Amino acid sequence: MYYQTHNIEKDIDKYGRIVAFVFLDDESEVNRHLIEGNFTSEYCYFSKGFYGYY
Repeated sequence: MYYQTHNIEKDIDKYGRIVAFVFLDDESEVNRHLIEGNFTSEYCYFSKGFYGYY
């Protein structure tokens, strides 16, 4: 199944890195899919547990 990105919200953190939330056309968040699929992990020091994985 293929999705198109619907919306991208991005910012620059204090270290000059791009921080982004990418939403698909079904309004789900790519970041959450990556964490739940074990393709990446949540770094709770910065996210403060935003995705619920400590």
